[in-house]
Amino acid sequence: YLRALAWVAGTFAGFTLLPIVAKWLLIGRFRPREFPAWGLTYLRFWLVKTLIRANPMTMFTGSPLHLMYLRALGARIGKGAVVLSPRVAACPDLLTIGPGTVVREDSSLLCFRAEAGRIRLGAVTLGANVIVSEKTVLDVDTAIGDGGWLGHCSSLQPGQRVPAGQYWHGSPAQPADEAPHVVPPARCGTARRFWYSMLQLFNLFLLAPLGFAATVELTQLVPWTAKLVAAGTHSASDPVLYAQIAGLSLALFYGGMLTALAFVTVVPRLVHKLFVRPDEVHALYGIRYWAHRFIRRTTNVTLFNDMLGDSSFIVGYLKAI
Repeated sequence: YLRALAWVAGTFAGFTLLPIVAKWLLIGRFRPREFPAWGLTYLRFWLVKTLIRANPMTMFTGSPLHLMYLRALGARIGKGAVVLSPRVAACPDLLTIGPGTVVREDSSLLCFRAEAGRIRLGAVTLGANVIVSEKTVLDVDTAIGDGGWLGHCSSLQPGQRVPAGQYWHGSPAQPADEAPHVVPPARCGTARRFWYSMLQLFNLFLLAPLGFAATVELTQLVPWTAKLVAAGTHSASDPVLYAQIAGLSLALFYGGMLTALAFVTVVPRLVHKLFVRPDEVHALYGIRYWAHRFIRRTTNVTLFNDMLGDSSFIVGYLKAI
């Protein structure tokens, strides 16, 4: 377990720092500009963009830890901001998010676009207390003023600006007559954000090594699997080796599928009954916030949605969850 813990901690730290170091060494600060695709400048841009997206800190999207990572990359993010989308800041120096602003899930604020064989970098600026709704796209050189709101599945095209206090929606977005209602605010202080972040790191460094160590121990405790993974037991040309691996793979896959199906139909419902109260406003980064995120992630399993979605099983599955 201790060896697994050291490996997880070292790997996590290395892959977290790598994009930050690479960005500042290869790029420095991103600035509004254009350059041709497929050249050396594009190669440096592509490498940094890929490292930023593949960083393990994306696992913490929606938490203060993710905002710390974006700030280390050069993004300007105000106090109390909440970013729930991982699709932000391929060019972090060009992203500004004001205090109290909320960026909802699946929003795209990449600060670059490709057009006519060229890459164009541009700023995305959000004022204070802005709301960016789900599945929105903010192209380069766009801005939303203080208290502005961009509606669900809307987009801002290059050069568009949402004035302060206005609600826009559509693609491209246009002014709307009336904004949707919002829930009242809830108190979410620095201490709550700090302890929630520490709990996330604790879970990572506790559960990941524990799962690895448990897997190793199980392979040693079960005689058949211990013999299978032992060195020198089989040759590469032995058909028994492939038959055993195929049988083990099938057992693990279908056994894992049935276990996961039982989990998503039972555990999220139990957590919901224990922690999440309908028609109440719950503060961010508390036990009920964690329970809500847990339910969303464990109920909306893409694998089961895709596997059952084109069959008559989907009705029973949706009722079960």
